[in-house]
Amino acid sequence: MKTNASWLLHDKYFRLTNKNIEVLLRNGRRIRGVIVGYFLNGIDQSEPSIWKWHIVQENESRGWGIDGMGNMRGEIIKQRSIAEIHFQEDNSIMKF
Repeated sequence: MKTNASWLLHDKYFRLTNKNIEVLLRNGRRIRGVIVGYFLNGIDQSEPSIWKWHIVQENESRGWGIDGMGNMRGEIIKQRSIAEIHFQEDNSIMKF
């Protein structure tokens, strides 16, 4: 599989101990939280990529972003909407 930006983010994020991030979207909006899931695009293609990320506030991460009634918490963010991500653990920034 060819490496793309979504897989670079995936590999870095899921190796971290401190999962807190700040996402800067291309429209200037900032979202703080943790990633609890993602959606693949092109699963049946030879080179699938991550299309969307599910981000919730840190205190909502238990239950994988789903509340007791089965409703989704947090936000679904498209990969292409992300300008950069700041990782709190190592104070690094990944730009897209």
